[in-house]
Amino acid sequence: MASAKTGGYTRPEMLAETDWLLERLDDPNVRIIDCRDEPAHYDSSHIPGAVYMNYKKTKTKDGGLHVLTPEEAAKTFGEMGIGDDNEVVVYDDVGSYAGRVWWTLFHLGHQNVRILNGGWTKWIAEGKPVTREIPKPRFATFTPRPRNDDMATADELLQKLNDPNTVIFDTRSGVEYFGILEKFGYRERARRGGHVPSARWVNWTRSLERDHTIKPARELNEMFRREGFDPHKETIVYCQSAARSGHQLFTLKLLGYDNVKNYDGSWKEWGNSDRPIQTKPMPSRATAGAVAVGVFALLALTATFYAAGRAGRRLLR
Repeated sequence: MASAKTGGYTRPEMLAETDWLLERLDDPNVRIIDCRDEPAHYDSSHIPGAVYMNYKKTKTKDGGLHVLTPEEAAKTFGEMGIGDDNEVVVYDDVGSYAGRVWWTLFHLGHQNVRILNGGWTKWIAEGKPVTREIPKPRFATFTPRPRNDDMATADELLQKLNDPNTVIFDTRSGVEYFGILEKFGYRERARRGGHVPSARWVNWTRSLERDHTIKPARELNEMFRREGFDPHKETIVYCQSAARSGHQLFTLKLLGYDNVKNYDGSWKEWGNSDRPIQTKPMPSRATAGAVAVGVFALLALTATFYAAGRAGRRLLR
């Protein structure tokens, strides 16, 4: 039984708290990955010992749609000094990028990987140490052992559209789910807007507190139950590029869900294909309000992103 101290999570060991990591900064077995979107933010300040990895580096070199091949992964993570026995902690300043890197390592069979709860935002808010020093890790042996139970393909998702034992989970913002961007001619991310038929919509940011920590288990379980989720059913998550959905797969696993898969191609693949979509109008004022909240949440996250970069630099002055 999980305790209140661990947030009531079924698998609290998936999270690293800031104090826990602070005590292990000099542990030679711990590897830290900074997954913030802008390399310049890493260069200006980061957690001591952290190496940098943009989440796009978790994708194949032949188009960037799917997760690294085993050969690519062995080279990429080996050069970062991550070996088979290392304990890995990933962080960013919003949550989704760390979720993508966490899921990549999880998919590749790495047994000991955590997300820093609250990420960079909480770390600097607490005045914990940062540095500009860039480590030079030695090459390590990283042995990929890809799982076969945590990733869904487009064909598999297509077969599950009307399966009563499968919940399809769209983790994107409301403007994406309802295809609003594409209705105004914005097709940079996909030529079609909307969502996978029968997909339930829960914006991924609803899993986070304002300080970017994960909400308590009771609150999350109640939210997912209200939205029709069932831990006894298969859940397939997706977003635009399998980053936000990686974070939500992490969240569901944290809560004890076992049968969860990340649709790796996500809307970048589905929205640029001829597979079926739904573009139903917003059904209620409540939903319209939720979309507006989602837009403001995205703006708030963007503001926090840049503020966190400035705060990190101030700590070094």
